[in-house]
Amino acid sequence: MIDTHTHTISSLHAYSTLEENVISASMLGLSGIGVTDHYSSMVGHGDKYDKRDYQFLINLKIIPRIWHDIKVYRGAEVDIVNLNGDLYGYDQLQRDGSSMNEYMLGYTDYHIVSVHRVSKEMREASPVQVAEMYIAAISQNKSMIIGHINRAGLIFDEDMVLDEVKKIGKAIEINESTLTQSGQDKAIACRRIAEKCAEKGVFISIASDAHISTDIGRIDTARKMLNEIHFPEELIINRNVETFDKFLNNTAG
Repeated sequence: MIDTHTHTISSLHAYSTLEENVISASMLGLSGIGVTDHYSSMVGHGDKYDKRDYQFLINLKIIPRIWHDIKVYRGAEVDIVNLNGDLYGYDQLQRDGSSMNEYMLGYTDYHIVSVHRVSKEMREASPVQVAEMYIAAISQNKSMIIGHINRAGLIFDEDMVLDEVKKIGKAIEINESTLTQSGQDKAIACRRIAEKCAEKGVFISIASDAHISTDIGRIDTARKMLNEIHFPEELIINRNVETFDKFLNNTAG
């Protein structure tokens, strides 16, 4: 298995270094790990954008591809910031007018797109509008996985999102921390999404969302739930390096 959603001290509210996470993954016998620190105002100084806050993303290229005998994927968890589905930093430009995000995220292999800060417009939007937001976000370049889609508590047209995710070959995340730490209502919603993914043939990833090395690869609750609903193994993109590489390579845009 590859743990596709993990955080290091670069996310500021996590507690382990990248090497500590990699060692934990190796000791558990995982075949890979994705480092997906936040590209979000949670890392920066409030609403003031400063690219110096994200040097850990600019320098992802130095991370070894194979480290402690497992494959390391260079990722980011990027915030969906408005109802248009724009991603954090979308409105920041370099001096030449090019996108700051292309520069900031240039060395990533994939992005998890997530909602953390629920705005008033998101909360008041219709289920179709929220679905369109998720679709716009996941359709962007390198956006591969919608992270913990139920945790924000937004009501959205689930079929509309899942049908589009299947069409473009992207994935929905089944997030261990959502199942164990976000309340019974969120766990029920997560199970419902998983059941619909199974019915529709939508890819998923199973991830710990670890914020400390001792949680790396811990997906017991998610795995139990998926076994209970007889989720098809072939739809799980991060079963191993081969399946995850195939997913990344086959998904354009």
